[in-house]
Amino acid sequence: VDLSTAGASGTINGAIFQQINAQSTGTGVIDAFLRIQNNGIEEGYNTDYRPTSYNENPSIQFTRSLLLTSIPTVNLNGTLYREFLLDINEAKNTKSTLSLDAIQIFQANAGNLHGTLAQLQTSWTQIYDLDAGGDNWIKLDYSLNPGSGGGDMLAYIPDALFKAEYGPYVYLYSLFGKNIAADSGFEEWSVRVVKDDTIVTPPPAVPAPGAMILAAMGMTLV
Repeated sequence: VDLSTAGASGTINGAIFQQINAQSTGTGVIDAFLRIQNNGIEEGYNTDYRPTSYNENPSIQFTRSLLLTSIPTVNLNGTLYREFLLDINEAKNTKSTLSLDAIQIFQANAGNLHGTLAQLQTSWTQIYDLDAGGDNWIKLDYSLNPGSGGGDMLAYIPDALFKAEYGPYVYLYSLFGKNIAADSGFEEWSVRVVKDDTIVTPPPAVPAPGAMILAAMGMTLV
């Protein structure tokens, strides 16, 4: 999926990915749960366990457990999705592009689990895999937005994949840089804050004419 133009969107294995300009983000608006950083290839997943396993920021402020109940649910054209926000950081005036090469999402019964990705795949319940059925990746472009903290992509994972019996905690593993290397700042996953059953900030405006999917979709919190 190529998200290197404003408003671009696409689907992979039932999930919707869209380039967005979330504009104002920060404390009280978004809740960061995973920050990773490395040159070349970078990877990691969220957990309360220390030390972390890959390239995660060790601060509990940026890398921590995530409850399913804290992930916003939105209705897109009659289908419910769980919404995740990605903010990337690359060299805006030189090489601004970056590849997102893997996303794997799991549920578990505790928030401080740890291990290698291979261990996660055998001991936790996998909810979503970007590469199921083939080698998929997403092209991102940092230069489309004004800078760090603005948000660059929304990922909508079908809500039907998540089950209460799988456990209350959600783990998101991601890998960047396999197809287009990382060479600058951190990449950060977060969820928008929900208060009184309402997302604190309204959904970002979809630029025209690039919104191939979401422009025709009503977005409401349920």
